[in-house]
Amino acid sequence: MMTQLVYRWLVKLHPNCFRDRFGDEMLGIFDQERGARAKLVLFC
Repeated sequence: MMTQLVYRWLVKLHPNCFRDRFGDEMLGIFDQERGARAKLVLFC
């Protein structure tokens, strides 16, 4: 899915220490969200 690829890219823009600590959780939350509106909120 295109939105997932873009979100993964955005997570990779975070500093390594932040990404190591929160990256998996951020991606997991994104994967659990349903609907375009909920995912848009995570992008913001």
